Amino acid sequence: MINRIALTGVLAFAVAPAWAQQLLSNGDFSAGLKKWTIEESGAKGMAEVVPEAPGKRPALRLKVVKVGTQSWNLQAYQGGLRIKKGQAYTLKLWAKSDRPVTITVNCMQNHAPWEHHGAATEVALTPKWQLVTFPFVGPWNDDNARVTFTNLGTVTGQTYWFAGVSLTGGKR
Repeated sequence: MINRIALTGVLAFAVAPAWAQQLLSNGDFSAGLKKWTIEESGAKGMAEVVPEAPGKRPALRLKVVKVGTQSWNLQAYQGGLRIKKGQAYTLKLWAKSDRPVTITVNCMQNHAPWEHHGAATEVALTPKWQLVTFPFVGPWNDDNARVTFTNLGTVTGQTYWFAGVSLTGGKR
């Protein structure tokens, strides 16, 4: 089951509360694409980090050069994350697209069987920057999970931007 979430349009980067542990590295793309993977399974994308996020901050810009046979054939992700079953997490990011489109954002296993067990949501993107907030509960214990922006390979020429990505979890 994929949930749908609402987006807000305030142009400010979210700051995690002090009690929450940041699980991602380079979520602000200040170190380029370090720790991020662009997966091209039969699709092709052109990825670069550009100063185009709100406040001229770095953003990942990903342009679809060639679509694959499945929409998920082009995706961006960061793996190696430790997720605990039953623990609350919050994924936040800024995102936009050059034209209206719906993508999927998830936390999934970074290995076979590639499950997300409901830790996924559909996000409707537009040409305006939007803050996406996706709370979820860890569906399993896994030392090699990943956060994925997927279903990107739908239209040749489509361009996406992602910025200010944060995954926090922890107890107050």
